[in-house]
Amino acid sequence: MPSYTSYIGRLRSPDFFWDDIPDSKFRLGNSPAKVIPEQYGNLGYSPLFIEQWSKEHGLEAKQIDWGGWGMEATKADLQLIWNDNRDYLPWGKDTWQTISEQIGKLSDDQKYVLVVIENA
Repeated sequence: MPSYTSYIGRLRSPDFFWDDIPDSKFRLGNSPAKVIPEQYGNLGYSPLFIEQWSKEHGLEAKQIDWGGWGMEATKADLQLIWNDNRDYLPWGKDTWQTISEQIGKLSDDQKYVLVVIENA
């Protein structure tokens, strides 16, 4: 059974392609710069979560490379996602709060990517 790592990345990152992904990048390595979590390795999401959430909330999601998926989101979207899944993620209260505060510090006028990468 596959395992995944997830994080929030910057949509406008050097060498990251959201639209018109070149074949060479789609095979491996098309992932945005990590913004959150600052200290922890994983937010606890899967590709299935991205697929379901994007359909339910009208957000754009797609496979961004061979083993990676992304969902475009604003700060408000990310706050809703984090708060809505509070009881289902494998974090203690302190870690959940720390990441919630990190999301709160994001810019209101930027777009981000909730990234899920299959672990090798």
